[in-house]
Amino acid sequence: MKAHWTCSVGLVWFVIAAHDGRAEYVFSPLPGNGNRSGPDIFLYTSSEAPAGRVQEVHAASDFVSSAEPVLLITELSYSAPSWSGRMPIDVTLPSIEIRLSTTQKNPDGLSINFADNVGADQTVVYSGPLHFYETETETYDIHVSITPFRYDPAAGNLLVDVFNYAPLLSRRDPDWVVDSAERFGDSVSRLGGRANSVSGGFSTFGLMTRFTYTPVPEPSTWALFGIGIVGLSIARWKFAPRKR
Repeated sequence: MKAHWTCSVGLVWFVIAAHDGRAEYVFSPLPGNGNRSGPDIFLYTSSEAPAGRVQEVHAASDFVSSAEPVLLITELSYSAPSWSGRMPIDVTLPSIEIRLSTTQKNPDGLSINFADNVGADQTVVYSGPLHFYETETETYDIHVSITPFRYDPAAGNLLVDVFNYAPLLSRRDPDWVVDSAERFGDSVSRLGGRANSVSGGFSTFGLMTRFTYTPVPEPSTWALFGIGIVGLSIARWKFAPRKR
């Protein structure tokens, strides 16, 4: 009895340990491509736009390098300049909405119409007030935790669609900027405009972004997990004490 029980438990724990929700990172664009800084969509002021929207496409090739076939994205992280004496960002944004989807549009190939770039799997991954601040503990130290989004790089590129419905009255400090890249031919580009507009303006600009993800187990792994669960259940039933 003990041998059967130990075998089943061991199999289940082996599968769980193999996919224990470990966090991994993907960078898009690559860190070395950063060459700009600016306030961007999160730090817009009401004088710049009453309500803003930015669609940013990140090339699937950046995510393929993760060696995971499918990713469950759980966090977006941004970086800010590290020059000496700058004032760290620390502000609560009243109304932010972030949507992710898989798009067939390529970097430097977005349509000027927002709707044309959105994928069929569009999901709202964040909605509400956002405390947007630097932790000052690492390079990509502005973190936005999101509802997990399942992304398969083989199905297309990743579209990050950000709405800022209530821009700041003022930026409070000129040092409140985030790092970005503006290079034609790199792995990111964007479409920007007002939140209620049908179309916007194209740019090769893109935020330096770190995507936190956990691997999504392949079907064979789930099958193995199921076998372990079934084996454990049978063992428990077979060797459970019987009422006399």
